[in-house]
Amino acid sequence: ILTSSYRTDSSSSVIMKAREVNERIADDVYKFVSRCITTNPATKVVLAGLAFKGKPETNDIRDSFAIVLGQKLQYSFADLQLEYWDPSINITEST
Repeated sequence: ILTSSYRTDSSSSVIMKAREVNERIADDVYKFVSRCITTNPATKVVLAGLAFKGKPETNDIRDSFAIVLGQKLQYSFADLQLEYWDPSINITEST
């Protein structure tokens, strides 16, 4: 029992660490793109790959990093030229 409990605890901590890394990456990307926009206000941003890519391929955009990033950027930069692109989904229906 102790061994299986240890495995469960380590698995969940690995999952939590992976989630923390993913969230940190999202913040880092936002900061990087924000600096680019601040340096050149005429910057046009295209966010690609909105849907989850797996097998089978889906058009599922729930919790999409790209959409959350786009929303944060639009909030911070009201005049930002922002487009979304993903061949798996119809953008106008999904955003």
